[in-house]
Amino acid sequence: MRRVANLCCMAGCLAALRGEAFATPAVELDTELRSHGGAHGLRFGVAIGQRADRVRGVLIVDPWYFIDEQITTDLLARVPLPATLELNVGLRNQAVSLADGMRLYESLLIGVAAPLRVRVGAMQFNAGMQLTTLLVSHGAGLPTQLYSLSRGTSNLEAYSFELLVQGRYAL
Repeated sequence: MRRVANLCCMAGCLAALRGEAFATPAVELDTELRSHGGAHGLRFGVAIGQRADRVRGVLIVDPWYFIDEQITTDLLARVPLPATLELNVGLRNQAVSLADGMRLYESLLIGVAAPLRVRVGAMQFNAGMQLTTLLVSHGAGLPTQLYSLSRGTSNLEAYSFELLVQGRYAL
């Protein structure tokens, strides 16, 4: 079940990235400051794809693994919307080091971002929000736990709402 959900999510992200998204490749260095306290607040990433009005694939990797052996990785598709908004859809993998190994948490992400009128040199900024929904946790010698979207308030720990600011520097 877990693998089917992960494969479906990955297929959706990859389908959004096909076609002209990589017709003229461009690379941007992203920084992301998030409000969610369950993972690190400061995250860095690399966005690969075509800038402007095309879908971009984004891989965001948390750089703090060497400090506390916890890492968060996001794979996103960023889709432009009307009125300069941007839809962010993707997957998050969070790995936390426990006594018996790494505990992995797989989540779905969906959010929206809008440009800020702030620029620092060539760096532009977006502000946004996203909802993270935990699908499954597994590893570290603990039983696999599947999270159901239909369990309502008894499953509130599976949801998190994040505010974020993204900085982008075109390379």
